[in-house]
Amino acid sequence: MTTVGDMLFHMGGAPVMSGGQIPFSTGTYFFVDSGTGNSNNTGLKTTDPLATIDQAINKCTAAAGDVIIVFPGHAETISAATSMVVDIAGISIVGLGYGENRPVLTFSGTASRIPVSASDVRISGLIFYSNIADVVSGVTVTGDDVLIQGCEWRGSAANKEFLQMLDIDDTERVTVKDCKLIASTTAGTNTGIRLDTAHYTTIDGCELRGDFTTAAISGTAGSAAASTDVVVKGCLIENRDTTAGIVIDIHDTGTGLLANNRCFTLYATDPESALDPGNALCCETYVVNAVDESGTIVPVTLST
Repeated sequence: MTTVGDMLFHMGGAPVMSGGQIPFSTGTYFFVDSGTGNSNNTGLKTTDPLATIDQAINKCTAAAGDVIIVFPGHAETISAATSMVVDIAGISIVGLGYGENRPVLTFSGTASRIPVSASDVRISGLIFYSNIADVVSGVTVTGDDVLIQGCEWRGSAANKEFLQMLDIDDTERVTVKDCKLIASTTAGTNTGIRLDTAHYTTIDGCELRGDFTTAAISGTAGSAAASTDVVVKGCLIENRDTTAGIVIDIHDTGTGLLANNRCFTLYATDPESALDPGNALCCETYVVNAVDESGTIVPVTLST
C-alpha cells in the first residue's frame, strides 16, 4: 500500500494542478501512466504504474477513499461505453499537469462515453477530447455527490464533436466546478451540460463556449424532466448558434438559483429570449446578443 508519506515523497510534495490538489486520504494511492504503465503492474508506486485509469479503478475498494493519480502526458483512448467505467464509490481521480500536458482521454467512437455510476466520486484535471463526429454523450453522471473539477471538453475539429458533453441524469448533489466545455463555432454540439432530474446540481465558475444548437446548459434537451434546486453561478457562457441555441434553459417547472453569470448569444432578437430560467430565482445574470454592446440583466423585470 502507498501511504500519504510515500506518495508525497515520490511526488516531491503535494503538487498543485488545474483541479486542485491531490487529496490526503487514508485510502490507497494508485498511479497511472500510459508511457511506462502496464496492466501487470501493481500501480502502487510511481515506478510501477498501471496503463489505464480503468485498470486502477478496478483495483480500488469502495468507500475506502482510494485515490488514482494520473501522470502528466497520459494518453488514453475511450473506444466504447466500457473503456472507463467509474463504478467504485468514494474514489478520487486526479489528473496532473497543466494545459496540453494534462491527461487526455480521446473518444474514438460515436458510442464512446465515460459513465460515472458510483456516488461520492471526485474527478479533476482531465481533458475529454472528441476525435470523431457526433459522439453521443461524453461523460454521463448517474451517481450522487459527484464532483467534477478543473476538467475540459473539446473537439479536434469542427466536424468532430460531442453532441452532448456532460449529461447529469437522475442524481442529487452533483457539482461541476471550474470546468471548460468548448464546442466548435459551427453547428454540431447540441448541449454542453444536460440536466435531467439532476436535483441540487451546482455549476460553478465554468466556461461554456461555441455553437450549442439547443442550449449551453439545458434542462429540457432530449425530453429531460425537471431538476430542483439547481445553482448556476459565476459562469461565462457564449453560444454562437444563430438559429435556435440559447445560453441557459432551465425546465419550465425546474427550480434553483442563477446568479452572477455573464452570457453572450448570436441567436436572440433580444437578450431576455436567450435565457429561460423556468422557476429559478435570478440575480445579476447578464446577457448580450450583439458585439460591441454591454450586457443586460435578465430577466429584465426588477424585483420590487
